[in-house]
Amino acid sequence: MALPALATYPSLGPGPSAVPKTGRKYVGAHISAAGGIHNVFNNARAINAKSFAMFMRSQRQWIAKPFTDDHVVRYKEQSKSFASHLILPHGSYLMNVGSSKPDLLQKSRDLLVEELGRCHQLGIPHFNFHPGSCVGGSSRADCCRTIAESINIAHSKVPDVIVVLENMCKQGNTIGGDFHELRLIIELVDDRTRVGVCLDTCHAHNAGYDLSTEDGFNSMISDFEKIIGFQFLRGLHINDSKNEAGAHVDRHECIGKGHIGIEGMKRIMNCDLFNDLPLVLETPYTDDAGYAKEILMLEGLINSNNCEVKPTAVKGKRGRKKKEVQKVKEENLMEVNVPKGKRKRSSIDETKELRQKKSESCENNAKNPVKQEPVEVSEAKSTAQRGKKRKFTKAN
Repeated sequence: MALPALATYPSLGPGPSAVPKTGRKYVGAHISAAGGIHNVFNNARAINAKSFAMFMRSQRQWIAKPFTDDHVVRYKEQSKSFASHLILPHGSYLMNVGSSKPDLLQKSRDLLVEELGRCHQLGIPHFNFHPGSCVGGSSRADCCRTIAESINIAHSKVPDVIVVLENMCKQGNTIGGDFHELRLIIELVDDRTRVGVCLDTCHAHNAGYDLSTEDGFNSMISDFEKIIGFQFLRGLHINDSKNEAGAHVDRHECIGKGHIGIEGMKRIMNCDLFNDLPLVLETPYTDDAGYAKEILMLEGLINSNNCEVKPTAVKGKRGRKKKEVQKVKEENLMEVNVPKGKRKRSSIDETKELRQKKSESCENNAKNPVKQEPVEVSEAKSTAQRGKKRKFTKAN
């Protein structure tokens, strides 16, 4: 049964302490920690990530080796070049701290305490995880209460670290697809300064907010502010969706190739409410080059004033519908490539050629919107060229 919606909601309080304000977007990705937790920083630099997520331990087993002293020392040394609030570790998928099964619940609570302990050991202020699911006959409200109790227990055993609940997509018995469920959990946490929310765009889209449209995006923003409050937002997972809005299926897609699309991503990247937070990609790439490409692409959408291909039928092309025109536009944008390894700087001639293409595309927009190359491509390419040898520095 869904939790009741109210016309107005009392404030949940100030939430966690505010993050440093710079007015910037910090785009990154989920990074591998293979070979030692300290390796995440080199892996982040390799794709020019300004924020990142990682697993703190193996996701395939309940018991994992503790960090070695050497790894902790090396991590802390490397972390001096990176703002800690832009690191958002992700919890184990084995964990269900809302389970009604006593054995699974205890194992999950022990694992939550262990993961928070690892964060505290490294000086990481946030820990993100999926709230849980109500299997075994418990109601959704009872499951939310169990999750809050689990968080209170973990808080009592590990100091300082803020738990960050992730919104879900309303798939099956999972908790968190409805913002009211996240609110109920937060209400029942004793120390609300140590609980926050991570907003996953794919999950929100599949929960029913059509992020491909302005109305759908505004509806999500309005509901989050009214029901929870943006003082609790601690990060975003930026993913496109393989499914249409409201499908209630968790299937991530690469940026621009799914049902949220480039226009939806542009709204996300230009929303000031998402400044100063980790914006972490979890798209289905098998290599880091894909993440590097998407980071450049998303950064190219910030404050972009593009000559857009209008989603209308093309004269002389019978049967060519607006969705096909939109597909042409988004496929063109995906042509921005980031090859592996270092790339050479573009020549002056190449730069002039890109500027000329941008000018010509604007002039020809009204004549032939299909053949026109969207300016997003040019701007993203220019961004890529300007940032080829950009140094990875500490975020302020």
